[in-house]
Amino acid sequence: MKILIIIILLIVTIGCPIQYDCHYLYETQPINIVSENMFSINGKVFNEIDLYIPFTVYNPNKYDINITIDEIEYIINSHEELTINTP
Repeated sequence: MKILIIIILLIVTIGCPIQYDCHYLYETQPINIVSENMFSINGKVFNEIDLYIPFTVYNPNKYDINITIDEIEYIINSHEELTINTP
């Protein structure tokens, strides 16, 4: 009886896929986005935020704004958006 239970347990555990939780190895650091003016991401307004890629920054203002994304300065025109897909 013990051998039968051991065989059944082996079959059940061998049939289950082995999954390693390694997503943290491939995750990049969040990107810092800073501006003196307000900008919008997914309908929420910020002056500064840390996000993971990909994201789209929208300028809801009636004037051009300067934003800094990981120490690189960008200009976003009025009611335009900037999409960042790669680090």
